[in-house]
Amino acid sequence: MGCLHPFRPLSVKVMGFDQFVDRASRGPYIRSMRTVLALGALGLLVLPALAHGEGWEWTGPHGRVRARGYGYTKRLEHLEDGAGRLDAWGEFGLTNGEAWTFRATPWAWAMGPYTVGGDLAAARPFFDVKEAWAEFARTGWDARIGYQTFAWGRADGVNPVDLINPRDLTDLLDSEKLAVPAARVRLHPSSMEGWGLELVGGPTFRSSRLPAKLPSAAEGPVLFSPEDGRWLESLPSFVSAGGILTPLVYEMEPVSYPATPWGAVRLSKSGLGSWDLALTAFDGVEHEPRMAATQRGSTGSPTLPVTVEVHPSFHRQQSLGLDGSTVWEIAEGKDVGFRFEGAYVHRDNDRAEAAAAELRDQLLKDDYVHAVAGLDYNFPHKVVGTDLYVNLQYSFYERLAGPEQTPGVAGLPALPTALPWDREIILVMQNKFEQKFTLQNLVIWSHRRGDGLYRPSLAAEWSDTFTTTLGADLPFGSPLGFFGQYSENGRVALTAEWAF
Repeated sequence: MGCLHPFRPLSVKVMGFDQFVDRASRGPYIRSMRTVLALGALGLLVLPALAHGEGWEWTGPHGRVRARGYGYTKRLEHLEDGAGRLDAWGEFGLTNGEAWTFRATPWAWAMGPYTVGGDLAAARPFFDVKEAWAEFARTGWDARIGYQTFAWGRADGVNPVDLINPRDLTDLLDSEKLAVPAARVRLHPSSMEGWGLELVGGPTFRSSRLPAKLPSAAEGPVLFSPEDGRWLESLPSFVSAGGILTPLVYEMEPVSYPATPWGAVRLSKSGLGSWDLALTAFDGVEHEPRMAATQRGSTGSPTLPVTVEVHPSFHRQQSLGLDGSTVWEIAEGKDVGFRFEGAYVHRDNDRAEAAAAELRDQLLKDDYVHAVAGLDYNFPHKVVGTDLYVNLQYSFYERLAGPEQTPGVAGLPALPTALPWDREIILVMQNKFEQKFTLQNLVIWSHRRGDGLYRPSLAAEWSDTFTTTLGADLPFGSPLGFFGQYSENGRVALTAEWAF
């Protein structure tokens, strides 16, 4: 892999599209932080007054503290053999009967070493919110505004219809959802039993946190390289021409954004025979930027650096999805659960078509279909002395024929094009024994790419408030696949979590 190579003189530049920046959409992150501050100021003014009124009741604080340590199974030059992360969050609430509810879940976390592209800090703290919202409810409807996390879809783990929340992708295997500023209205009239309508939207968006830093316009270019972090190691760190290796270093300039207002709707029906079904639609901004690359300079000379400019920009997308679940009784006391999700996603190419000619072809993206279906079963009798649960799923991803091309310039690849979901078989087996220990084995196998992930773990519930988990993340297989490209990132993880 590239991170094993010690030479780094070749530079790669990642630039943004100034010509695409909409005045109304500049600085969505800044506007998001203004929203957080506005909600905080509102809370400081309103909540104390409400708390002294009649009928108001405080809940919390309660929350969790989680410490996680990683030890990597392969030593890689320039990278540490271990890493650690500490998360702490607490929940505070204020309610007045069933009418008003205020809830805030501040979240602080730190990671070290925080080695991501463009940021080589020994440790880096972050402050965020898992939730921060106000809700008003009446019979048949409720409304909520603030920072929220949504869980649309009924499948386990792989949710094609769930496109609202971005994720923290600084760790591609332990990626948590990030809350978004949104307003939500739910309609569930008693006169229409089983029916529900959920309307969600907001003026801006949050991008996913990436293993490479996307600087603001004020920060200017940021240097990074594959050696900065393990999740960048699939980037090439050198090219070969005429038998001469030319090393690479990458540089990132500010990213550009489209107009960012977004909206989504979910229509659900429960009790349709034995089925629960939902139809969803979404119109918003992709959470990860598209990348294009141009090359400046020539390869084959160890003294003249070659610059590969990688241009990130965000674009819009629209989707239509269907999900459902049911339970099939195969024998008395033996039920098999069935869940499915599917979505058609249109990737908007308006901004890509307006890009500079040398970037346009790499930014154009195809529409795609993503679907998943699975069965789950709890064995009614003990198996080898344990309670056994099995979940088997199949994930299907297919690009529809269109203008998309493989990124790359003069044979020099840009960011990896492998997708996290393709044609995978996903198997989860949980064995619980002695009411304290749970052994879980997760296997993901792509029969199209020939790669996968094996994730065993043993969790122990020492008390109602304290648990530990010892596990491993072991990517394997072809480097052309998403997991296979990180086959050198195998690691063992120990997690301790305390609830209060």
